[in-house]
Amino acid sequence: MFINYLCACATPRQVLIVTRHGIRTSLFPYPNDTAVWNCFKNNQFNFQSIYESHIKQEALKLHFNVKNIAPGSCYKGQLADQGYAQHENLHQIWKRLYPSIFTNTHQRSTNSHRTRQSLLGQLQSTNLIHVSTWTMDTAFLAENCKTDHRYWARVQSNYDFKQSELQKLQEKTNWKVGWNQFADNLRARYAMGTKFPEALNLADYQLILNVKDQLWCYVYQRHQNIEELTKYQKMAIGPFLQDLKDYINNKTVFKIVSGHDVVITALAGVLVEEWVCAQPDYASFMAFEIYGDVLKIRYRHSGEDEGVYVKQKACMQTECQVSDVIKFFEKYIITMQERMEL
Repeated sequence: MFINYLCACATPRQVLIVTRHGIRTSLFPYPNDTAVWNCFKNNQFNFQSIYESHIKQEALKLHFNVKNIAPGSCYKGQLADQGYAQHENLHQIWKRLYPSIFTNTHQRSTNSHRTRQSLLGQLQSTNLIHVSTWTMDTAFLAENCKTDHRYWARVQSNYDFKQSELQKLQEKTNWKVGWNQFADNLRARYAMGTKFPEALNLADYQLILNVKDQLWCYVYQRHQNIEELTKYQKMAIGPFLQDLKDYINNKTVFKIVSGHDVVITALAGVLVEEWVCAQPDYASFMAFEIYGDVLKIRYRHSGEDEGVYVKQKACMQTECQVSDVIKFFEKYIITMQERMEL
């Protein structure tokens, strides 16, 4: 019955999309880096809050003094031109998949220059958007969350994540960081075409990515202590699931939430039965498509395609009743106050 209905209804009545920002520079500078990181034309954005639109121009004078952390024209975590192009490609995908509703767009971004710039690439225009502070953003755990840090540490201590190999990498680079930091730096270099450090090669890079992806998989879905895992999943994504529930119930036609890998991974770990259990790549996305009373999840883990429909835990199929999906959300939904108390 669902298949016949969906075939008769080519365009969903609602689409809610969560994207990861595009290719960016590393958040973790390599010590004594000599490679040149180049970022050129898309350094600026002029998104404006609703409140700022009512302020006299002369009343708002801001000056940003950003220090580059490596040779070149980039600052830490800046969206690269390649990353902006990835989101221009998403703009074309949205127009192709959802032509009749794409113009009825509501926008939201985390409080990050790279997510706002990525959203600009998707929209091809400047718009008023909703941006929360880091501490109040349901789509992002605050970086100073000690519970988050302790959970990651416990997972790393409970399983074999090649600690001896990590120590070898630390010794030959004289960089005492973990798998995530190594991966963040090298993945950005690879994507931007920036020279690798002389101490590391492609084999090291592949090892780092493999172990990091395994770590993310256990953190977000395969940790065997179910009580700990569920508590973390609620903390990571519970408040944002309430937002998704509200968007669905309020019949929001088309919503884009420009965010980070952590929100997409947390959503996949909770909602998706079969997926690439690893850190999503730059410009990955998850789209919630609603056709009548049926909801499908389109997921792109990497690449430049339109993504694929994935099997949902709510009904163990690719097509679920909206009511069943919302009921499944409610197993994990918590308030922001409850998140802070965790």
